[in-house]
Amino acid sequence: MPMPTLTETSHATHATEPPAPPVYISGFGNDRLNLGNALHISEAYVKDLDMDRDQDTPPPLAPLMHLFANQASYRARFLTVRGAPPADCPRTARIFDRAVKTVNAIFAEKKIHVDLVEGCCEDDFTAEILVDDASDNVMAVAEFVFMRKYLWIECFAVSKSLQRAGIGKLLMERMLQIAHTRRKNILLYALDDVVPFYQSLGFVFSSTYLPKPWHIGRFMVLPLFSSE
Repeated sequence: MPMPTLTETSHATHATEPPAPPVYISGFGNDRLNLGNALHISEAYVKDLDMDRDQDTPPPLAPLMHLFANQASYRARFLTVRGAPPADCPRTARIFDRAVKTVNAIFAEKKIHVDLVEGCCEDDFTAEILVDDASDNVMAVAEFVFMRKYLWIECFAVSKSLQRAGIGKLLMERMLQIAHTRRKNILLYALDDVVPFYQSLGFVFSSTYLPKPWHIGRFMVLPLFSSE
């Protein structure tokens, strides 16, 4: 899950306000910087957090799935988007636009800004979208990137009308398939309110990547191939 980034603080605070957290520039002063620093996972340079040069995503095991959620049936499929949707694929562009709106709506409630367009179109991240094949409505979205050791999940969102219906677990199963194929552990930042969901899937708190005092979540890892 995405983590709020603190870029500046004000020296003029009201007497009743809690003290502002310190300015946090991850990796400032390091001889080397990598994706782990850019994402504020670690202040130190950690080789395991280097961006993998190979960002190819394996295809899903099944092209179409028959799902039943909230007393409705769906023919659903996974759509992988990396880079700007091609101009000659208006359906893909329409679904990606709906995915952007789904992610924005979910995280706006938490007062967190997530830019799926920047991540996928500029930063070489990938969006894995679970979509209803009949209506092209977006059911769930995961944004991720491959690191040297990890599949880092930048954001994970389920359409509000489909939450607590097994859709999030289904999307995570797809993430597991991708991670297994690429032989990566899974690393993410879980906001406090969704920590139990990830724990139910086998994630544990990271003992390597620790939260700052002002964080509103925890780094969690699913060690599939090696210890953290």
